[in-house]
Amino acid sequence: MLSRRLVTSYLRKGGIPSRAGRAASTSEQSGKHDPYGEDGSGFYSDNTKGCYDVILNSKDLAEKCVVDILDKRANQTDPFVIADYGTADGGTSMPLFYSLTSKIRETHADLPISVWYEDQAQNDFKSLFLRLHGYIPGPPSYLLDFEHVNVMASGTTFYKQCFPPETVDLAYCATAMHWLTSTPVAMKDCLHSAMLEEGPELDAFNKQAAKDWESILLHRATELKPGGYMVIVNFAKDVNGNFLGTTDRIPGKMHQNFRDTWRQMKDEGVITDAEYVNTNFPNQYRTMEECRAPFDDPNNRVSQAGLQLKSIEERQVPCPYQLGWVRDGGDALEKAKEIVTTTRTWSNSVFLSALDSSRTNAEKEAIVDQMYDRYTLEVSKDPSGHAMDYVHTYMVIQKAA
Repeated sequence: MLSRRLVTSYLRKGGIPSRAGRAASTSEQSGKHDPYGEDGSGFYSDNTKGCYDVILNSKDLAEKCVVDILDKRANQTDPFVIADYGTADGGTSMPLFYSLTSKIRETHADLPISVWYEDQAQNDFKSLFLRLHGYIPGPPSYLLDFEHVNVMASGTTFYKQCFPPETVDLAYCATAMHWLTSTPVAMKDCLHSAMLEEGPELDAFNKQAAKDWESILLHRATELKPGGYMVIVNFAKDVNGNFLGTTDRIPGKMHQNFRDTWRQMKDEGVITDAEYVNTNFPNQYRTMEECRAPFDDPNNRVSQAGLQLKSIEERQVPCPYQLGWVRDGGDALEKAKEIVTTTRTWSNSVFLSALDSSRTNAEKEAIVDQMYDRYTLEVSKDPSGHAMDYVHTYMVIQKAA
């Protein structure tokens, strides 16, 4: 068996890329999610194959919304506006939006279509536009293949109003609205609220998540046209306790592995006790009950704003990297790199931002690299036992006409 030193050297030379880009300069901002990878490289979508599956899994819901909107809209010449919240670099939603554009064109050959993308100011919008214009290889582009289509982007968080009032026909979001505006309390024995079972820490996260969820929905209520729809695919903790990277199908637990690896580095003195405690994902994988709550209460501001929950269900999507290993086998270390890199696309900044401001950026990056290297070594022992399975609630919400 290769030693840890040799394998770590291998990883650094040709494996998981070390931090490239810009997160280090802003990592001190607690709760901030910075993209991992270099601007314009398309790194996120290239390394999150499972998100393509998650989003296409909502195609049936989104297409029904499009058809209903077109059937009932009074003005058949106004642009059909699709808003994508939490865009990342845009690749993972392109196949769905291609299908929706095609669906519109079945009955409305010349209707103008506008796709509005939303994400944080530091998002990799460069990759988004490079993909749409075909400069980065990827899915077919609806922008290139259909006429009378335009796109634009808003670098404004979805915790604020992003678009003008009553302008959006179909709002869409997948795997983004679990990010909270802040971490309400430091968790002492885990890094993510999904691992909490009960107690004041969980209560604090539940309260913050409810407040943030209401804020998100109220802003969307302002932006939606009367009769418009939202399809929201939210990370969830289901009735059986399954959540992202922790499912009955797979023995390895992603967030547990994050916690155990990071804690081992604390015990070895690589990071301090304070840095360990300061490492908290500002996330909530909402239960179905949490998602439903604003709609079930007629006195809630969300209900009073005219939003109605039309349907909600839980769906799981298995990790494509783990499935590929089981199907094809191959090099265990290479497969482990794929499995861990897909977790790193969204988790890197959490570990980076937890490290003390007295450390240099280079030192911080080296420590976080080491954490992912250790995790990769663990996965390489048996890639079939590790996966980032996806657990979501799939919701359809409509604004009253």
